[in-house]
Formats: sequence, C-alpha cells, structure tokens
Amino acid sequence: MQRVVVIDIGTQSILYLLAEKERAGRIVCVHQEIRGVRLGRNIGARGIVQEATLKKAIIVLKEYAKLAQEQHADEIIVVATHVLRAARNKADVDEAIRKETGLYLHILSEKEEAEASYRGATFGRELMEAACVLDIGGGSTEVILGKADRIVEVQSVPLGAVGLTERFLRSDPPSSAELADLESFINTTIKDTLVPLLMDAENLIGVGGTVTTLAALDLGLTNYDPHRVDGHILQASRIRRITDRIQKLSLSEREKIMEIDSGRADIILAGAYLLKAIMDRGSFKTIRVSDRGLRFGIAIRAFSNTVKHVTPA
Repeated sequence: MQRVVVIDIGTQSILYLLAEKERAGRIVCVHQEIRGVRLGRNIGARGIVQEATLKKAIIVLKEYAKLAQEQHADEIIVVATHVLRAARNKADVDEAIRKETGLYLHILSEKEEAEASYRGATFGRELMEAACVLDIGGGSTEVILGKADRIVEVQSVPLGAVGLTERFLRSDPPSSAELADLESFINTTIKDTLVPLLMDAENLIGVGGTVTTLAALDLGLTNYDPHRVDGHILQASRIRRITDRIQKLSLSEREKIMEIDSGRADIILAGAYLLKAIMDRGSFKTIRVSDRGLRFGIAIRAFSNTVKHVTPA
C-alpha cells in the first residue's frame, strides 16, 4: 500500500490530497483539504506575488507538511500552476517555500497542468466519444480535448475567476455595465481559442473550484461532500439560474449562501460567467462535474512512477 500527498498551489486556493494505492491496485482519495489563500491577489497588475500572501501560503504549507507526516505519506509532491507561471518573482517564492517548509516546488507548464487535469477527471470513467475536460482556475482556464485515455489537443487561456473579478467586477453588487463588459471580454477571448475545441467534443467534464462550488450550490450542500459533487450533472439552465440569483446579491449575502467556501464568494460570479459562456458557445446543455482533477492526475502519475517527486528531509 502506497500513500502520496499532492499539494496544489493555485491562484485562489492551496489544495491538499492524500491518495492511496491499495494492494489490489485501486487508487482512492483518502483525505482532501482546501485553503483560500489567494496567492494571486492583484498579480495581474505587476506580476508580483505579494509578501503578505506568501506568508499566509507558507503557514498553510507548513500545516500541510505536518499533516502529511501524521498521515504517513510516503511522498509529498508540491505543484503550482498559473499563479507562479505568471509571477516575475517566482524564483524568490520558490526559495522562500523551500527554506521555510523544506518542500520542493514544481511549477507545471500549461501542457503538464492540462494533462494532469485530464487524467484525474477521466480516471475510472468510460469515454467512448470525444470529450472536453474544462478546468477553470483562478488565473487561467484549460480545455483539453480527448478520446478515451488519449489527449488530442490542449488549449489554455489566461482567463480565471480571480483575474476576471479584479479586472471587471469592482462594485458590490456588480453593476450591469461591469457584467456586460465581463461577458463581452470572455466571449471575445474564447472565440478563436477555446471554441474550436469545444465544437469537436460530444460531452463536457468540469474540474476546479468554480465548477465544484456551483455543483454544491445546485445540490444545496451546506458542507462540501466530494462523493455527491463528483459525477453530478450540472444543467446549463441551472447555471444560468444560479448566476442570475447571485449577481443580484452583495458580497456579504453571497458569503452567507456559500458556507462551503465563503472565501470564493467574491470570485464565483466571474467564474460562473466564464463557465456559462463556454457552455453556450459549445452548445453544451450539461456538464459532468468531477471532484478529481489536477491533484488526482498528479497522484496517478506518481503511482505509475512516470514523474520525479521528492519528499522533504
């Protein structure tokens, strides 16, 4: 029996997964955690990770490293996505994390991130037709077109729930003009990048905080339940209804109805608009939600010994 911890440092959240490969070969998620640190706060302006948010991230990473030891993990893998790909001070961030926590960081390329998200989202699912895995993050969005276990094409755009919120949604609640500008920008950006891949897919699978949070809201959950969220079929009509509802609410009102992840309350609207636009342009009436994305994909690769990974001393 092997145990691997994967820590994913994203623009909005730092996520923890303990995965286990049983003697029979089955890979299972044993424990998950999420902390809304928002390392990418205002990174779009200067491309610099702020010292205050880095300190918060280091505190969380120390707690995660301790938890991994308590849970008898054989290995710890730490990866980062768009937030550090885009950061001008990524080397300083990497050094600070290694010095303070003993954890070694790997900044995933767009291709590596997309491949891991696809492997995680499609693991254990039979896909006879072409499918798109959609990963909406805080700083970027990836669409991965595949068939069965084969990735056909990958496209990534620098559109994410955090960046879009900071750029367009300044009022509380957002004004109709801000929402119109947000929608127009999204549609213009995805027209020649993501839409061509969407047109070639028969079905859509969604991973990431925006999609799982909307699924939890659709299910009426007060506590996040990965078993209920994973596999949930989210209707486009329900996404529009939820979006119409929350766009009229103030931030404090959104926080009340988002007890499962109140730290995402200010960015959920931008993420919902992005998801809605992608589904509309791809003519998808539903999206299958997957709670297993990037972290699970990294764990699968670790168990198959196809990547290098390090355990801190």
